[in-house]
Amino acid sequence: MTILQKLICLTLLLFFVSNHLNAQKILQIEKVGSHKHIRFYPGNEVTFKLKNAKGWFTRRIEDMDAEQNLVLFEEQGFVNINDIVAIQKTGAKRKWKAIGNSLYVFGLNWGFWSLAGTLIGDELTWLAAIVPASAFALGSVIKWLGKGKVWKMGKRRRLRVLDLGFSYA
Repeated sequence: MTILQKLICLTLLLFFVSNHLNAQKILQIEKVGSHKHIRFYPGNEVTFKLKNAKGWFTRRIEDMDAEQNLVLFEEQGFVNINDIVAIQKTGAKRKWKAIGNSLYVFGLNWGFWSLAGTLIGDELTWLAAIVPASAFALGSVIKWLGKGKVWKMGKRRRLRVLDLGFSYA
């Protein structure tokens, strides 16, 4: 085989393989007048609120349909993006919540063992109240700072499903 024949075979192979590649699909939050976009991909976990439902739903994105503006979630099924009122990122929120809860548990343990120590004859000091109170306060502040960012859809923000595929004509 000559080099030209190898190059032709490689080009044909790449052409036939590329027809079966999946395109990239994106759920994108756009803000009017801004070049920054928030993007969610299949496999990402998203917390969202629907128009006619109470509460927030946390689901993993399975697939998207750009032509009909639908997003397929694991347990929810297909959801039209026009029905989504707000979206919230969830990844970092869990870490901050866990740290805040750990501080709550630390404060409870310190207070319990300080009070239990008084039963066996130890002296009750101000540390028995100051340490648990500061742990609760710090835990509350950390949980408040780690609150997930909420993007409300409306006049200035909108959701779009993008299919960045390519087609052969």
